[in-house]
Amino acid sequence: MCEPIDWGLMSQAAKKAKRGSGSHNQKTAEQVAHELKTQIRVIIRQYDQMKQRLGTVAEPTNDPQRPVQYRVIGADSPELLMDQMLDFAGSVWQFKDRLKKYVDLAKLDLREPTGAGKGTPTTIEAAAKQSLPLMICADLYNHEKHSECDTRSGYPPKLNGVELQKIDGMMWSSETVSGRAIVNTPRPVEWSIEIVSGDSSSSFGSAVKTIITGVRVLDSAHP
Repeated sequence: MCEPIDWGLMSQAAKKAKRGSGSHNQKTAEQVAHELKTQIRVIIRQYDQMKQRLGTVAEPTNDPQRPVQYRVIGADSPELLMDQMLDFAGSVWQFKDRLKKYVDLAKLDLREPTGAGKGTPTTIEAAAKQSLPLMICADLYNHEKHSECDTRSGYPPKLNGVELQKIDGMMWSSETVSGRAIVNTPRPVEWSIEIVSGDSSSSFGSAVKTIITGVRVLDSAHP
C-alpha cells in the first residue's frame, strides 16, 4: 500500500488554519482531518475484507450414503460481492474529495516532488487526474451506484462478474438463480473480480489491486 500519511503534520496544519468562513455549518480543517482518519480506516477494513477467501458450510442431505459436500458462502450472491467492491471503490474516491477539502481549509501549499528544490506546485485534483486507477474508482462508483454517464477514465469501466478458484462443482435449485458453488472438502475458496472497459475490449486486472492503487497517487503531493 502507499506510504503512511503524516497525520501529525495534518493535525498541526489544521490547528493553524482558520476555522470556517463565518458559517456555523462550515467544517474546520481539524474536523475534516478527523474524517480522513476515519475514511482511511474504512478503506483498510474494506481492503482486508475484499482479500478474504470465502468460507464453506456443509450442505444438508437426507441420504446418509451420500458424501458430504460444502457450499461456498457468498458465492450464490455474486451481486452482493460486486456491490461491496463498488463500495470499496467509492470509499477511495470519497477519500480524494475529503483530502481536497482538507487541503483547501488548511491552506496547504502542495508540491509535486521533482528531485530538486521545493518541487512543482500542484493540487489534489491535478494529482488525481494522473492516476488511471483513481479515475476508474470514480467511474465505477458514479456509474454503477449513481447512474452517472460522464467518464473520467475514458473507459467506462465495469466489473466483469465474480470468478471462483478451484471449486468442485455447481448445485442448481429453485432457491437460487446463479447456483451454489460446491467443494468436496471444507476449505476457504479464493475469489476475484476483474475490471474491464464498457465494451470488454480492455482489462484492468484485479479490482482489489486497481482500487487500492488509486490511493497511492494521493500521497505523491506533499505540503
